[in-house]
Amino acid sequence: MVREEHELSKLGKGGNTVERIPVKSSFLAAVGYNAETGTLEVEFKSGRIYQYMNVEPETHKAMMGAESVGAFYSLGITGKYENRRAHELEPKNDQIASSEDAAGK
Repeated sequence: MVREEHELSKLGKGGNTVERIPVKSSFLAAVGYNAETGTLEVEFKSGRIYQYMNVEPETHKAMMGAESVGAFYSLGITGKYENRRAHELEPKNDQIASSEDAAGK
C-alpha cells in the first residue's frame, strides 16, 4: 500500500467522512472505510467511485493487507455487498472510461 495524498469524501446523510488511501493496483486508485457505517469506498483509476455497504472491518483490513488489493477486490468484494456508484464524489469534468464500469455489477 502506498500512502500519498489522502482524499476525504462525504458518506451518507450524516456527513461522515472516509479517508481514501492510495493503493498499488493496476485498476484501483484508492480505498477508504468508515467503521461507523460499514461503508467501503473504492476509487478506480478511471475516476469512478463505488461505495459498498455493510462491509465488516475484518474484510477491509484483509483487503488493505492483501498482496494484491485488486485481486482481493475482485474476489472478495465484487458481487458480495450491496453497492452504489457515488456520482456526487467523482470528478465533474473528467471523462471516465467505461471499461471500469463493471465495478459491483
